[in-house]
Amino acid sequence: MPPYEEKCPNCGAILSLDTKAMMKRIAAESGRPKERMSFDQIDQETVEIECIVKRQTEKAIFIETEDEIEDWVPKSQIQDWDENDSRPSSILIPMWLAKKKGFLV
Repeated sequence: MPPYEEKCPNCGAILSLDTKAMMKRIAAESGRPKERMSFDQIDQETVEIECIVKRQTEKAIFIETEDEIEDWVPKSQIQDWDENDSRPSSILIPMWLAKKKGFLV
């Protein structure tokens, strides 16, 4: 698996985490012991993002959240969404992606 990247909340530096480090981070945040976390569980950790779909391509959608955060989200990572372009909606994406894109703090 490729490394995960996230922005440091203190200094803004981009941090690269390998899979093992990311598993530890997710386990710590979820309150589960790291020994019990599997790759399948990481993929199952999802979050619903309230957003407006502003644009879309064949492979991604460009969204704006209520906090005015805008970014592209790959359609392959979206588990559930309403395909109306102009109406407020929500998408269900992996937690790691929501953190990487800045949708979660």
